[in-house]
Amino acid sequence: MSGLSASQAAALGSRAAALGLDGAAAPVNGRIVGGALPADIAKGGGYRLTIAPGGVSIEAFDAAGLFYGVQTLLSLTPAGDGSVPAMTIEDAPRYAHRGMMVDVARNFRQPATLRRLIYQMGAYKLNRLHFHLSDDEGWRIEIPGLPELTDIGAKRCHDLTEMRCLLPQLSSVMPEIDMPGHARAAVVSMEARYQRLHSQGDEPAASAYRRSIRRIRRTRPRSSSSIAAAS
Repeated sequence: MSGLSASQAAALGSRAAALGLDGAAAPVNGRIVGGALPADIAKGGGYRLTIAPGGVSIEAFDAAGLFYGVQTLLSLTPAGDGSVPAMTIEDAPRYAHRGMMVDVARNFRQPATLRRLIYQMGAYKLNRLHFHLSDDEGWRIEIPGLPELTDIGAKRCHDLTEMRCLLPQLSSVMPEIDMPGHARAAVVSMEARYQRLHSQGDEPAASAYRRSIRRIRRTRPRSSSSIAAAS
């Protein structure tokens, strides 16, 4: 099947193996035909899947469409074995952005877990991973020159290499750093940085990123009796 990247082919092979589909009982052929498709599916991710007694063919607008066509075929095939009725499916994404958010700031996930999630996202034709990397509960991205963010603000983090390993299976990974709200992890880390550099006598560098932690401490609401007394 020409037109698929190595990572796309590997993802499809992995899913087929997980479903117990180690070999095709009928030939499956796919090709990229671009604008030769009908106008309503001649766009990124569009494809025509034709299942007939003699085999399966997938005509796609681009590599993404070819990938999605195979994913649809896999979703129709019973796990382990079984037949698929003859049919023709013409499909294309309605929305360019089809995403899922993963919050590793509050709930850390190992890279292997994220890779499994990305494979499942591909099976459901999701193409954007919204990667929530910072919040009050933790800071998960390493920034050279500000080691306190990960030394103080987080026990573990996704380093740059791990993020690059996650990219090939999706169209886009969108790292998110939540600023200026939900920044307690960063503020506490920069306070530790201030104390370290202040003790070394480097006051300009110490104050460069400092914000008073008192500004983000939540104050408890006054009790109803206190409010009544005040009024």
